[in-house]
Amino acid sequence: MFDLDGDAANSAQVVSSPSRFPDSVTTCLTIPSHLINSQGTEKDRQTSYNAAFLTDIDSNNSYSVPWLLNAVRGKPLLVSLVGLPGRGKTIIAHKLHRFLLWNKIRCEVFHLSYYRRQMAPDFPEHVINQPLKSNEEPLRAECFKMLFEDIDLFFSEGLKHVACMNDTGIAGGSSTSTLKEFGGKTSVGSEDMPFLQQVRGNVAIFDFANSRKSYRRELVEFCHSRDYDLCFLESITDDLNLIQLYIAGIEQSNPDYLNMSREAAVVKFENHFRDYADSYEQLDEQSENDLAFLKIFDGGVRFRVHNMNGYMQSKMVYYLMSLHFARQPIYITRHGEALNNTLGIVGGDSELTARGVKYADAFADFINNLPEMKQFQESGSCCDGPGLQVWASVLKRAQQTAARLKSPVLCWNALRELDAGVFDGKTYDFIEAKFPQEAANRRFDKFKYRYPDGESYDDLVTRLEPVIMELERTRSTIVIVCHQAVMRCLMAYLLNRSFDELPYLDVPLHHLFKITPTAYGYEAEDINLNVPSNEYTNSRERRKKSSVLGKPANFL
Repeated sequence: MFDLDGDAANSAQVVSSPSRFPDSVTTCLTIPSHLINSQGTEKDRQTSYNAAFLTDIDSNNSYSVPWLLNAVRGKPLLVSLVGLPGRGKTIIAHKLHRFLLWNKIRCEVFHLSYYRRQMAPDFPEHVINQPLKSNEEPLRAECFKMLFEDIDLFFSEGLKHVACMNDTGIAGGSSTSTLKEFGGKTSVGSEDMPFLQQVRGNVAIFDFANSRKSYRRELVEFCHSRDYDLCFLESITDDLNLIQLYIAGIEQSNPDYLNMSREAAVVKFENHFRDYADSYEQLDEQSENDLAFLKIFDGGVRFRVHNMNGYMQSKMVYYLMSLHFARQPIYITRHGEALNNTLGIVGGDSELTARGVKYADAFADFINNLPEMKQFQESGSCCDGPGLQVWASVLKRAQQTAARLKSPVLCWNALRELDAGVFDGKTYDFIEAKFPQEAANRRFDKFKYRYPDGESYDDLVTRLEPVIMELERTRSTIVIVCHQAVMRCLMAYLLNRSFDELPYLDVPLHHLFKITPTAYGYEAEDINLNVPSNEYTNSRERRKKSSVLGKPANFL
């Protein structure tokens, strides 16, 4: 049990029951009472949480960080993008959003252009940056007002209109009364507007040019009045190839450019760019010395860090300094069929079957003929840069699958299969027959279920963070040979799938998946090498499979 016992004058303690930890371990987390959200009710402070993790206090199967951890992690944080159009701000926002969610930090992206389109779809976009007429200033002010109200709601109650109010063509909701005042229409009726889980937000990412010091000061005043932390991320790009990449993403995904010819889109963007460039003021270490910010030059070639402090900001800097925007693909496959796959045995370290060996040969023939492999063979180097790298699990079946590749194999212990603990080497049928309650617990919440003395998918997500960081950093084409649970986690991260869906992603044996970066994420392609397999299938879970190629399934 976790008991939250508030001391009105000094502190609150979270004490874990000895039944959750070895007898020799005493766990007591003391939190200053002034850090606990003042809006928490007396019922909040007296509630006991019957769960394995603090995140379990959300009874609606959400894996976001609960409000109690806001006190541990610090004040709510507003992250504001800064930069000219076509400089990758939205790409950075979405990558950061995905990374923070992966780390179970409640985070959302707020795009100012969403509010502008909803309130006045016929107004030119640049009016938000530089009002051209006196009657357009109220529009800009109203957009900011609505944005601030939604950020307040997100930080105080975790409420967020469906869709993240983004710039990638996803519908969302907004304040109906304000929209009608400006002649706009809501895309979702207010009475039908669904919300995400009501877990208080940790980080709000504000995607807007914020190209003038006066606008940044407005954000400073807003955050100061609410006691929010604030930092800025400025993207400065002079690399013409990178700018072309960013602009292509805008034309493909930004609703303002949909259904337009290439020529018309270019003209519109150039006009839009000039409107911002005329009044653009970079973050200045002299006149804005009190601000916390990270400057990113040319997509990560160079960085400048200023006043970025604390756990959350440091974690973000660590991640963003590993990013790149190269378009090399990632190839991911499970090992070839192993003996334990055919017998329905959990875990183990068995060798490949004859069919598994045949798949390893077909896999090697495909990879060895990739242009990147030929480039590697010509250069004779597997260091970071153009070319190809092969990563594989340390287990025997993965090593045998990668054995014929004409490239050195980097062995990752982190890529080993999920640890089944005391059930390692046992069959699913044995577990169902001898330990029906364990089997039922696993079916009830497959993501959080931890095998006795083993791991859960939740644990595996944490274990894979170094792999994720290296994937983001490496500019080579990557080939990964791993296992079912590991592959599900990696695919869920790259394709932005939820933790609810993750354990049910369909990643069959003898299929090679090519993951290609796009403007705002990744696309998956299934490469079937036409080698059959005979993998045991747990019939109780067959109906819950989710394809990695289609749209995310609804598991709520």
